[in-house]
Amino acid sequence: MNGNDNSTGQVPYLGFNDQQYTVLNGINNYVNYVSLAAAFLVVVIMLALWLYDKKLVDRVSLRLNVLISVTDLLKSAGLVVFTIAEVAQSGLSCQISPILVVWSMNQYIFLTTCIAFNLQYLFLLGKPFNPYYERWYYILSIGLSFLTGILPFIGGVFGYDLAQQACWYTPSYTTISQIWEYSTLLIPNIAATSYCIVVFIMVVHKIQQENRTLESQLNQPSGFISSKTPTAAEQQLKKSKKAINRAVRRIILYLTIPPLTQLGFLASEIWMYVHLEASYALNLWGIPMVALAGLLNLAAFLLDPAILNAIDMIKRDLIARYGEESVTTANACDSKNSVQKHSFMHWFVRNCIGSTRQIDGSAFYRMNESPDKGNMTELSTITTLDSKIESAHPSPSRERFHIEPELDSPPRSPGLHAGGSGGKRNANTDGAWKRVAKGFISNL
Repeated sequence: MNGNDNSTGQVPYLGFNDQQYTVLNGINNYVNYVSLAAAFLVVVIMLALWLYDKKLVDRVSLRLNVLISVTDLLKSAGLVVFTIAEVAQSGLSCQISPILVVWSMNQYIFLTTCIAFNLQYLFLLGKPFNPYYERWYYILSIGLSFLTGILPFIGGVFGYDLAQQACWYTPSYTTISQIWEYSTLLIPNIAATSYCIVVFIMVVHKIQQENRTLESQLNQPSGFISSKTPTAAEQQLKKSKKAINRAVRRIILYLTIPPLTQLGFLASEIWMYVHLEASYALNLWGIPMVALAGLLNLAAFLLDPAILNAIDMIKRDLIARYGEESVTTANACDSKNSVQKHSFMHWFVRNCIGSTRQIDGSAFYRMNESPDKGNMTELSTITTLDSKIESAHPSPSRERFHIEPELDSPPRSPGLHAGGSGGKRNANTDGAWKRVAKGFISNL
């Protein structure tokens, strides 16, 4: 932090030329419009899934993710207002826009940090989920971020900064203003981003370590593997790794978003205060990445196993309802519009989704639902990291992420269903890989 108190009365220039301003403002506006749409889409999808079946979205991290998307809406709107307010150079809008930017930026990073903490608490430490903690995720994230935005406003620090020619902490070249920005924005963001990186590294290391242990167990000559052919062992390993990799994908996406979006901004701000000059290159990096948070969050949301599970469940519900090749005749009491609607749905499902003849069985089932416990396994994958405690189970709460035994296996012959020796051998194989995968993932 630079200690310049501007005792000479000269204001250093920390801005850009007109062409650079035009480029940066254009990037800021257009990228934020995209993030606004992406964040809004997350909220709409979650609302639609909630209306369809509340169980599909009954997850702490998904609720946090929705609030992050709402925050992205606020942040993107604040950044657009921030750009517009620069033209006014004074007035209430030039004081309000920094509040929105600081508040939403901190709330976004604090909520993401809560996901990282939830991951550490349940996966790394192996603790049972406590619903009491969830309320504090919201209270602390919203409360602290609001304070960081409102306190500088109360202290009269927000306004038009002559040095940067922007509505920001002012005067930005003085020690007092920099103390405000470091304490309410930069340090919280640095700490939270660093924490997400550390948790990410620890989680990936643990998963890789457990993966190596799993490989050694599957390849050792003793135990259940000894009675199986190499093909069966390879199938077990493949199925187990698939569940693990699905968990890794979610971890990587959620925990890498803060570093991707914040590092450029943090670097540009610190560089400016250390060297008393603005770096155009760092701003070209930081401005679009900060604005991309909503879009990156949408990508993580769409690849979340819980969302994929929900989409698959809805798809299978539609196929079960409308996917029959022969459409049943409507009752006489059905209206003409209802018949037309059903006819359209039958056509749409059969041609765009599939039919019951094309899909035999189910790869995924509803959370907290086990259609056939004899053939299904309750694998506690990453989706268990934030499920609520179920009263029926004294053990740590785990949302059930069910995997069909035949997910990667070739179709069974009729003899397997008839209970022949082949069926028993395949059942033992399925049970073996279930036990291995469950033993590895049950600690998540």
